Amino acid sequence: MVSSPTVAYVADQLRVHHLLVSVASWVRFARHPVAVVDIGLTSEGRTRIERLTDGRVIFLAPVEIPPQKRSSQRTIAFEQKTLLGGRVPGDPIVFLDTDILVAYPSFLTTLAQVPPNTLWASRSAWDADFTWTYTAESLPELCRATNQPDLHLTDPIVNSGVWAMRAATAARVVGEWHRGFRAAVDSPDLSHTLRPRTGIGDQEFLLPACRACGVAWEPLHGSFNMQVHERRMPWLPDLSGRPRGGHIGEPAEPIRAVHYGCEPDGTVRLEPEMIASETLRRWIAEEYASCHDLATRRQGC
Repeated sequence: MVSSPTVAYVADQLRVHHLLVSVASWVRFARHPVAVVDIGLTSEGRTRIERLTDGRVIFLAPVEIPPQKRSSQRTIAFEQKTLLGGRVPGDPIVFLDTDILVAYPSFLTTLAQVPPNTLWASRSAWDADFTWTYTAESLPELCRATNQPDLHLTDPIVNSGVWAMRAATAARVVGEWHRGFRAAVDSPDLSHTLRPRTGIGDQEFLLPACRACGVAWEPLHGSFNMQVHERRMPWLPDLSGRPRGGHIGEPAEPIRAVHYGCEPDGTVRLEPEMIASETLRRWIAEEYASCHDLATRRQGC
């Protein structure tokens, strides 16, 4: 029997339009309970989410922790994501970044089948190795932060924008995931070894945390978390004009979710340099517009 997942997010008011579009994208297909770690939503923002979910939402206060040395709303969101496991009611937990648009009816029912002691997540298209954010000089601090002296810059990184775990599994992983992330953020040296215009993220520490807890990673097909750039993740329309894709080297499958985001009015900005096919760019734009319209209608606007 397939369980009904709780869909979890971390959100503030600046990203509430992303969150509403994301929730609307899968509400088209099914109803599931929602949990939102509230790191700065207004009462109006919470009301809009309640209306969209028919009240099937619980707002969780952020975990109180010592302030970060290099605090920003982005790193606060990353940290609260690492602390989410064990706090979300329901089983299993499917976590989505607020800018995930679900495009396939069976997306959540598939993720609800995640077995115990297992992380389901796609490998990151942007982080084929640690060099997207980190340099060779970062490695000693990364080994200390993760408590894994055999860590290598060629180790895979999972994209934490879409993941699924059983509740008990997530509760075990959370301590290690947060400890590694926080050790990196608080390191006096690591920030000086990052590549230019990058920052310390949460996802680099998820797979090491799972390894430390004896949790197996089973990669999801890239179509569960399609990042919008065809040089990293090939896209192609099928005969009906619907998109198929995945990571380079994977067989193309129907796109289950798009990891991109939109403007507050539901529009998206996609250049031919990102995706050459006009058909696919139009499909993405129409998906976001449709979900934005649904979210707006549910507000009675």
